[in-house]
Amino acid sequence: MAATISRGSAGCDALAVHFLGYLSPRQLRFSPDSKLLASASQDKTVRLWNRNGKILRTLTGHQDEVMSVDFSPDGQILASASWDGTVRMWGVQGNLVSILKEHKDGIWSVAFSPDGQRLASAGQDKTLRLWNRLS
Repeated sequence: MAATISRGSAGCDALAVHFLGYLSPRQLRFSPDSKLLASASQDKTVRLWNRNGKILRTLTGHQDEVMSVDFSPDGQILASASWDGTVRMWGVQGNLVSILKEHKDGIWSVAFSPDGQRLASAGQDKTLRLWNRLS
């Protein structure tokens, strides 16, 4: 993957990351401190990038497309939602913290509450689930 910096149309610097050999990202989310960028991808992975467009970690384990990602407000946990029907919770160092499996079909979206104590997920099974954050 190549990263280039070019002048954007609004006159600001723009970082262009060309996803060579990487299937389309479905969603992007910055960490609360803006030092990391997470991507949810069609290739069943979550990737963590630095601000220069370098991949720091590739998180694997989902069995189908990853549709959504979100950082906890403290920036220590990353949640990913997949079409495999699971929500995975990752430490930002790449360690798997937990797998949530209550949905009966693919999951479209995942989001932390502003206080970081709850996680919401919305699925193809027509349910919205609220989870208490694991300590």
